[in-house]
Amino acid sequence: MTNALIPLTGVSSDFVDLGRTLSDISLGNGLSDDTDLQSMLGRGRGRTWGQLISEMRVIVLAVAGAGKTREIEDLARRLRADGKPAFFIRLERVANHFELAFEPGMHKSFQDWLAGGEEGWLLLDSVDEARLRHPADFELAVLSMSYILATVGASSRAHIILTSRIGAWRPVTDLVLCRDLLPHPTPRSGRRTIVENPDDSTQDGFETVEDADGKAEEIAPGFAVVGLEELTDVQIGKFAAAKGISNTHAFLEEIERKDATAFARRPQDLEDVVQFWRENGRIGTRWEMMSANVARRLTERDQTRAEAAKLSPERAREGARTLAAATTLSGVQVIRVPDGASGLDEGIDASGLLPSWSSAEIGILLQRPIFDPAIYGTVRFHHRSVREFLAAEWFADLLAKAPSRLGSEQLFSGRNSASRSQLHCFVRCCPGWWRRITVSARA
Repeated sequence: MTNALIPLTGVSSDFVDLGRTLSDISLGNGLSDDTDLQSMLGRGRGRTWGQLISEMRVIVLAVAGAGKTREIEDLARRLRADGKPAFFIRLERVANHFELAFEPGMHKSFQDWLAGGEEGWLLLDSVDEARLRHPADFELAVLSMSYILATVGASSRAHIILTSRIGAWRPVTDLVLCRDLLPHPTPRSGRRTIVENPDDSTQDGFETVEDADGKAEEIAPGFAVVGLEELTDVQIGKFAAAKGISNTHAFLEEIERKDATAFARRPQDLEDVVQFWRENGRIGTRWEMMSANVARRLTERDQTRAEAAKLSPERAREGARTLAAATTLSGVQVIRVPDGASGLDEGIDASGLLPSWSSAEIGILLQRPIFDPAIYGTVRFHHRSVREFLAAEWFADLLAKAPSRLGSEQLFSGRNSASRSQLHCFVRCCPGWWRRITVSARA
């Protein structure tokens, strides 16, 4: 299989092509589902999308905010611009809403490709979204895709690129699942690991683990596992220039001087840094950056929608703080949308936590970009750091208004503190408890 660069043409309207690279993740022996893959990012050789599209099976892992979805959306557009059948497919919709898993108008093109005989590219995004409603939904989605391809004998001509947040990917279990249901068309025989010869461009992609009897087992013949690398200084400058910053040299110097590199290595975070710079002509403190980030994401930027769905910035922030505190305390990350999926009993009930809010107001809040789009009647905070920042604001407000600081602190520590399981149960099933915890802390 060649790794020669295959040029790609065509660019989507608002996408900044930064020439991202992806590094091979060498899994090696002793692999388990508890293996820390994040520590392995950036260690392997870097490859471009143009090189990876020649592979038949690719697993792309990335941290939150790295931009993997935008990257493969644009990859699908560029492949189509080169005359290749390519389909961006939302994995969480494959099992139950297959036609809606495609970009508008692309399901018919997919059916035409199935009926033909040419190569095609299926870009499946993403494992973490597929598991959001239920852990078994990912397996069901892969099983459904496997059946659809096998029915018409299309599996052998399908280049499959599957993405996942790195924390949602199980290195052994998920690779075995993909190997069995979406097997590589031409796996070679033999048994060896990538780490035995990392510079061999003809490596077969075999990874091995030891079973309960200590015997080596092949788990991913032919599969390339790669991680989307962080942005380099050059890419940061290019992104900033594309977003309207003329003096990128000063911008980069300020990032280094303010030790704000952590805010600039991922496109979604960098977008906020660029916006702050454009509004203030400088890089803010960590608190300023986070506060501005939250304020922007809680504001409706479309004026027509803002007038039709009114919610003051103060009320929006108050509601977001409450939901952030509840998800942080309970460990339950998903929030149920009012009038969401029928019979859904997963996640925190937003209505119970915000009793003075109407369903319409809650719906408006949960549509703001501080939350990921609703999937199966639930949303979640877009970024962990934002959720933790808002939860800290809620706790600080609680302490400031409480006559007894000790009473507030005992809610979270000491003999009177609630366990994680109790908090989970209270927040989900006893919304009245949330009012009581606030009142008792202020009593």
